Amino acid sequence: MNREAAFLLAAVRRFLRPQWPLPATQDLDWDRLASLAAAHTVIPQLYVAVKDSPVPPDWLVRLREQFEAAGRFNLALSSELVRLLWVFEREGIAAVPLKGPALAVALYGNLALRASSDLDLLIHPRDFPRVRSLLACNGYRQTSVQHWPGDAPVFRARERQISFLDASGAFSVDVHWHPLPTYIPENFAPARIWDTLQGITLGGRIVRTLAPAYLLLYLCAHGGKHGWERLAWICDLARLLQREPELDWNAVLAEA
Repeated sequence: MNREAAFLLAAVRRFLRPQWPLPATQDLDWDRLASLAAAHTVIPQLYVAVKDSPVPPDWLVRLREQFEAAGRFNLALSSELVRLLWVFEREGIAAVPLKGPALAVALYGNLALRASSDLDLLIHPRDFPRVRSLLACNGYRQTSVQHWPGDAPVFRARERQISFLDASGAFSVDVHWHPLPTYIPENFAPARIWDTLQGITLGGRIVRTLAPAYLLLYLCAHGGKHGWERLAWICDLARLLQREPELDWNAVLAEA
């Protein structure tokens, strides 16, 4: 492991546990460190961990700018999330955010502390035609078929999701009718997921999210699906375990 990767790991540990020491900073390639943090979507965690440490001032300014830009985007994304949930709610459609700004608030209590790129919404399968129509009426176009022109029906059946992009190109929404794709072995009972939802406050509204036990299973399955290629996903899991020390592990293992 190179020095920059080792430092980034220590920084994320410090983000989670402020008493964790940082390694020595001499001879670090600071630009490489920032690029590595961006690749692992942990710019917020890195900034929080090092902002009061002896690091190059110019580099810290650039890192802070990235941190603030990520926070501004998360704020805009959260506003769009709340708006879409309201649009669906008016039509009697239930939708649950799986990641994105809702996860930032649920795990970290602050939109700025977790980077997001899009919205993932879980809906009941029966509601998909209406959701697609409502998104179209709100300026979104379906993009999954364009990404997979040869086997779009196969892609939809396998992934259990369809992607949409708004007219400005700023917001992407993945609509899921099951939390996981078909190629991940699981016994998720959607009814139990919907029956155990919990609420968080986002944008002045109560937004329903996965209960901790199901969120744990979902984050594990999602990370495994992508080979845990991003440190941010491991950080999310660690933070969830920090916040939920009283998880019923027998129930979690039985569900798993």
